[in-house]
Amino acid sequence: MAGSRASNLKQTREKRQRAVASASAAAAVRWESIDAALCEQRATAVTRSLIWAYLILAVVLVVFPALYTHAEDSGLLSSAPRLFAMAATAITLVNMLLVSTSVVFIGARVSAARDRLRRWALEQSRTRAGADDSESVAAALAALEREVIGRGDALRFPLVASLGLIALFMAIRYLPQNVVQLLIGMYVALASLVSMTSILSPLLDLLEHRLRQSPRTKPLGMLMARRFGLFRDTLSVHGRDVLGMVLALPLLYWYRQSSGLGAAILNNIFAASLGVAGIDLLAIGDFQTAVVLLVGLFLYDIFWVFGSEAVFGDNVMVSVARGIDGPFKFVFYRLRARPDAARDMSMLGLGDLVIPGLFVALMLRFDHRHLAKPSLAPKHPYFSATYMAYALGMVTTFVAMAVSKAAQPALLYLVPFCLVAPLMRAWRLGELRSLWYYREHDAELDSHREPHQSSCNDT
Repeated sequence: MAGSRASNLKQTREKRQRAVASASAAAAVRWESIDAALCEQRATAVTRSLIWAYLILAVVLVVFPALYTHAEDSGLLSSAPRLFAMAATAITLVNMLLVSTSVVFIGARVSAARDRLRRWALEQSRTRAGADDSESVAAALAALEREVIGRGDALRFPLVASLGLIALFMAIRYLPQNVVQLLIGMYVALASLVSMTSILSPLLDLLEHRLRQSPRTKPLGMLMARRFGLFRDTLSVHGRDVLGMVLALPLLYWYRQSSGLGAAILNNIFAASLGVAGIDLLAIGDFQTAVVLLVGLFLYDIFWVFGSEAVFGDNVMVSVARGIDGPFKFVFYRLRARPDAARDMSMLGLGDLVIPGLFVALMLRFDHRHLAKPSLAPKHPYFSATYMAYALGMVTTFVAMAVSKAAQPALLYLVPFCLVAPLMRAWRLGELRSLWYYREHDAELDSHREPHQSSCNDT
């Protein structure tokens, strides 16, 4: 009798173990299926124009400055006073324009790809509600989370940014320089490692998709998508994130050890990664919030560049930009006006890319979600208009800097260009109301804002 009971208990335990193993295997298969579909969706978002944008960015960040500084140091470029000074200014401005427009283009494309993947995952979660693989879909959706800027955030943003700017200004003025640089360096190291994943995201998508195509390399592709839980699942990272950080580590080490042109190039690489990450991981959920945010920062930029000296006795914006070493700004080496002159540098703030870039990304998502007359309109009418307006705003900023020979608030020129362009396009297409009340319908899943009026479908 006792032996029979022991045998039954053993059989019961074996059945439970087999059931658990079977459930785990089934869950792994379901996750692999969802993950493979997600990988396919990611790979299709990597277009030829995006690849070209990456190539241009690599050239203008690394190759272009290395070539013209080497040519100057080697004596290949002789300094003819007036003509050479004009050419040097033109080279610097072209370099700055190509960097800024490339970062905004890549950031907008990556943001639109994340939005498209989120909508796909949301649709899957609705159709698979209660199904065996609903948890896998929920995990995929969680991996695509983003931070949505709400109306209240947009109203508070200029104030919060002003307080942060004042704090940095006071720290630079009253704290030991080594303490300030140590604290900022720690933050930069962490932010740079994390942000590198965003700028490499499309390239990692292609790599993962290619690896999955071959039976030999498929396990490596699956490893890139695997989620690793840390601290009892309160924090997790994907294999692709780990790969991005591994690629960033030697660059970060070289950045901390280098100086001169090498430090400037590495600084710009990390600044570009932070810019793309900002546009990718943040989102403006509706057009009216975008207007509030841009107008608020328009006034913020004007005051801190033109008006802060009267209040604080110094130009706060310029002092902070020059007093902090780190990829919060792009640094461009300028050609010398004379052979014996020191090489000057031009700076471009990261906010001059990220803030308009968020709006450009919103217009690209609007194009993807709402085309009233797809047969008659261009493929991306609002994105194209806003992106070209951003480029024109940048050119205007550079011209103003060259003429005035002083720092200029870039948002003074960028905000009017970027806001007027889509509004004029909407007015011409008869979609002004649709644009003004546009709101992304899944934005309430990203924030706790109350939903407000939306007329995305009226024409």
